[in-house]
Amino acid sequence: MTNINKKNIPVGTIAVIFAVILILSAPSANATRLVYPDDPYWGEHIMSNGEVSITPNNPRNGNGSLELTTTGDLGDWAFYTRYADDVKRNTWGPSDITTSWGLLSEISDLSFDWYREDIEINNQNLLSYDPFHVQTPVLRLLIRDGDIHSELIWERFYTDSNRSNMILGDWVEEDLIAQNFWRHTFFPVSYTNNSGTEVPSTYLQTLLGITPLSWADVALNYYSDDAVVYGLSVGVGSYWPANYLGYADTVYLAFNNGSPVIDDNFEFPVPEPSTLLLLLSGIATLTAGRRLYGKPCQA
Repeated sequence: MTNINKKNIPVGTIAVIFAVILILSAPSANATRLVYPDDPYWGEHIMSNGEVSITPNNPRNGNGSLELTTTGDLGDWAFYTRYADDVKRNTWGPSDITTSWGLLSEISDLSFDWYREDIEINNQNLLSYDPFHVQTPVLRLLIRDGDIHSELIWERFYTDSNRSNMILGDWVEEDLIAQNFWRHTFFPVSYTNNSGTEVPSTYLQTLLGITPLSWADVALNYYSDDAVVYGLSVGVGSYWPANYLGYADTVYLAFNNGSPVIDDNFEFPVPEPSTLLLLLSGIATLTAGRRLYGKPCQA
């Protein structure tokens, strides 16, 4: 009959605990900011039956991502928005913000990651060329030019409307700086059509789609030299005529000669390091106790 060597009992468990300490205390390799559901900067804006929330259902670069859904109601709308003054709001395009991240003409980097589920579409009114088939989660830049507020919207359809190129069921890293955006102006509402004319509605209108830096080109007369970016939003809706499930993550915005103003990764909460260590310590103690005081092994 041989007893267990007590000297070796806690070594493996202690090694696990110290490994966890090192992992949790190690400095981040970059300046990416982790955004949790109770984040003080990002606010949700919901209309009709749209839903937006940080969930662990389809993690990206961590254990979570921003989940986006619609129900087929044309009024469904669900966006997460961050403003330059770092005040959390559940309102859309407010006109009281006087701060900004930088000039529209000086954007140097803009990107995010997106994912769209391949969901069966049963709506017979959807035509084969309908933009819905190539739509991804949307990114919007909120622009202030003097007293005029507008937004530049990226939707994949305005850069690539080919359904055969659409990626479904997998994450995509999307660099937007050279892709096309269309424009919506607040107060009064108008849209810039393909001929450069402001129209009150998008109905039966082909919108102008050009890059952010092209919009900022004063020679084209869409914005002045003073146009600034005061907000950024990611989400889904409206006027999408079927159920939708998508995700967004890893939002990045930077300007010339500066660090990124947004480098955010949506994450789901995990136990605090102290809580995790207490849990592991408890497991270690319980394991050691069982081995020390349990019945000896049979030889």
